[in-house]
Amino acid sequence: SARIPHSASAAEADDVHCNSPHQRESLVWDFSMARVRRLFHNIIVVPSQLIVGGLLLGIILCMLPLLYIALWLKYKSYVIQRERVIRGLQRKDGNALDDIEAQGDNVQRGSLENRKSQFVTRDTLNVSAGCLTDDSKLFYEKRILSNYSGTYQVECIVRNVADEKDIVESINFARNHNLHIRAMGSLFSWPNIVEPSKSRNEEDGIVLDMKGYRQMTKLLIFPEEETQSDGTCALITVQSGMKMWQLCDLLEELGYALPVLGNVTGQSVGGVVSTGTHGKNKRFGTISSIVQSLRLVLANGGIKNIAMRDKDGKPLTEDPYACAAGVSMGLLGVISTVTLRVVPKHRLSFAIDDMSFDEFIDSYEELLENTEHLSFIYFPFVDRLRVELSKKLTEEEEKILKDKAMPRNNRIKLFFAIILNYVLFESAYGRYFEPVVWLITRYVTICDLKWKAPPNNPAVDKSWKVIANNVDFDIEHHEMEYGYDAVIAKNVLKTYRDVFRSLPARFQYSSLLDIRFTAGDASWLATSSGRPTIWLDLIRPNAHTDTEVFMNSFKSTIIKYGGRPHFGKENIIDHDELQKCFPHLRDFIEVRDELDPHKLFSNPYYESLIGSAGRPITYKFNSLRTGSVMRKSLNLMSAGTKNPRHTV
Repeated sequence: SARIPHSASAAEADDVHCNSPHQRESLVWDFSMARVRRLFHNIIVVPSQLIVGGLLLGIILCMLPLLYIALWLKYKSYVIQRERVIRGLQRKDGNALDDIEAQGDNVQRGSLENRKSQFVTRDTLNVSAGCLTDDSKLFYEKRILSNYSGTYQVECIVRNVADEKDIVESINFARNHNLHIRAMGSLFSWPNIVEPSKSRNEEDGIVLDMKGYRQMTKLLIFPEEETQSDGTCALITVQSGMKMWQLCDLLEELGYALPVLGNVTGQSVGGVVSTGTHGKNKRFGTISSIVQSLRLVLANGGIKNIAMRDKDGKPLTEDPYACAAGVSMGLLGVISTVTLRVVPKHRLSFAIDDMSFDEFIDSYEELLENTEHLSFIYFPFVDRLRVELSKKLTEEEEKILKDKAMPRNNRIKLFFAIILNYVLFESAYGRYFEPVVWLITRYVTICDLKWKAPPNNPAVDKSWKVIANNVDFDIEHHEMEYGYDAVIAKNVLKTYRDVFRSLPARFQYSSLLDIRFTAGDASWLATSSGRPTIWLDLIRPNAHTDTEVFMNSFKSTIIKYGGRPHFGKENIIDHDELQKCFPHLRDFIEVRDELDPHKLFSNPYYESLIGSAGRPITYKFNSLRTGSVMRKSLNLMSAGTKNPRHTV
């Protein structure tokens, strides 16, 4: 029988030839059912599909915050685990002195028999067979050393140092066998400054691992009436392998604090002094500006005590040894102990604000006058700065204000450095995300932390936790820092901004500029030597392969304004330019030639910069561990303490 299509009308149904009334009724029924089915589809099925699709989309959108929370909790657990490792795993009695001594015992007096398998034999070392006796070979081992930023990896012969006698023995051993020797701190520096130069026979040098050499040796407390104008009330002498966080914990137990610190506390005391680490206090220069004296083991195996300041705390600018040893990069000898000037322990407030670049240019001088510790972070894409202000509490505030935890920068590290810089702007479709990322960047980099510690409700904590708030990136990154005369700070800042604006957008999204101010310094090779200084630190993740192009974009500006490099960070100027910006470089070389005539403490990188001959150098912005930033960071979260920076 004939069938009526679903699209047929009622008139068409009447025109269909029917052989019988029964057949006609059947056709009408089929037509009616088709209309019912179509109506059911339009009223029930389609809305149901839309509802189910909407529900699925809603579930997916709801899952995104849950995924974020899961990643955040994973990251938090990693941070807690890292801090436990850095704090010495666990402290049973809460006594920092006992804790440090116990850790020193574990490192220094471990069973040699149990560790023999870790030590290399004479045949595996790249030194002549006569160098190592059966006794001496047990003290040296071959290790692969890699800095925390992942810019170099090198295999070295290492000896663990337990006391000053080990340092003297190793130096005498290296000198007698025509080997070079270097001291190793915490591997926080970007260039390879730990590897000793090769000998004439291309033999490897020796690296002294100072991490077990970290005891306090002396504490001199001033009478109350002799407290000095800068607040110094005591002198503490510690071994150079002590980490800065260990020193801060120790001083906290004793009732004292350091007046100035760098941004992180994982470095060794000897390392921060040697490389010119600085803080953000306008009253102090580098860490060397609070060093009273230091004890140096020389190339001939002798000991030289160098006074850096007189009894009133004034630098000994007429003493060439004091001026050279302040920032020496380990080229004069191995620092054995350091005597530091300390102040009474105190608390600081910490607040975060934000401002435009133009507002910053107009107001930073006033902020410097009214703030104890001050730093700025410039985000080129949004053309704004995050302002971090730390002030000393008054007596009334000490009584009223309670401790309030410091805000963490984890979101900046996780989102700004990982997702925004790589997933969006290194992809082929990065330009389509610009409006969204502008908003996210604005929130993540400035607003989020500002809400946690606004100027009207600041965080309050121990001074060293506020000063060294450990604002570092948990992904490997490049840093290139130069210091300029603070008198021309506005011109330098505007030029840096112009350079950023002239670069492609991907450079603006994937970098930031850390800005700090310090006083001048008496050390010849300190970046702030002889002048108040503005420090400009360019930061960019390792994953970007065009970092060398980015950094070299600022070279003409650096040379034009007489920028001086931070000797623990990456550098693009050579020996000739260095001589122009460090007027006492020749004086330093003369002192070095006197104390180390045979260049026992030579290092290839420093030799190319500081060496008496000097030779051009083209710095390579290496990245040993390439690949996705997201993958590397997630691996770091799950790896715990695999990163050398976090290993005690």
